[in-house]
Amino acid sequence: MICLEAVVCLILCDLILKFAPRKISRAVIDRPHKADQNAPSLDALVQRPALSSGYLLALRVLPWRIVCLPQALAARSMLSRRGIANTLLVGVKRDDPEGTTDLHAWLSIGDHVIIGGNVSSYTPMYQLGSAEHATSKQ
Repeated sequence: MICLEAVVCLILCDLILKFAPRKISRAVIDRPHKADQNAPSLDALVQRPALSSGYLLALRVLPWRIVCLPQALAARSMLSRRGIANTLLVGVKRDDPEGTTDLHAWLSIGDHVIIGGNVSSYTPMYQLGSAEHATSKQ
């Protein structure tokens, strides 16, 4: 069931970001989420990996590649629906000698990046969620 939820969230987030008017996609990105005090902790999520396993399986079964921002938004939606506080960050990397800029989105819970991989070379520029997580890196 989690895999199906993840597939739907990934497809919707990807399509909204690609095809919806800016006003709608902005509303999806900025939609507030409330944390639940009784929500499972990160440790509890790690011990029950069904959520992450279902999410990763959904990424593999889709017939096209979903980039980082819709991935982070879909995971944010799934976690927020369960009352789990999270922070979506968008960062920039300017290490390229040719002057190109690389943007990347990731999702964190506390100090742990859960979607987005190694983000240590990115400087956060935009944050949505808990303020204390703005500089979280793994």
